[in-house]
Amino acid sequence: MLGYLYTADVEGLQWESAIDLYKAADKYEILSLKKKCSSFLKLNLTPTTACDILLLSDLHMDGDLKTYVQNFIVKHHNEILTPTTGIRS
Repeated sequence: MLGYLYTADVEGLQWESAIDLYKAADKYEILSLKKKCSSFLKLNLTPTTACDILLLSDLHMDGDLKTYVQNFIVKHHNEILTPTTGIRS
């Protein structure tokens, strides 16, 4: 987070670091960093991570991210809601 404050850049962002930075940016109200992390999470969202990010967006009252993830879930509901046993209905 300090690196971002000095450079306004987040190099080498990874999934877990984006989530951690998102939380810190929200806590300290660094909206530009929160937006960059949110954009990264949106671009890298998968059926496996959608529910976690939906929860994250709800906990941090991020309506934009929450709406994006909800739409993603609706679009990919077969992949997200199907049991992992491989049995399709």
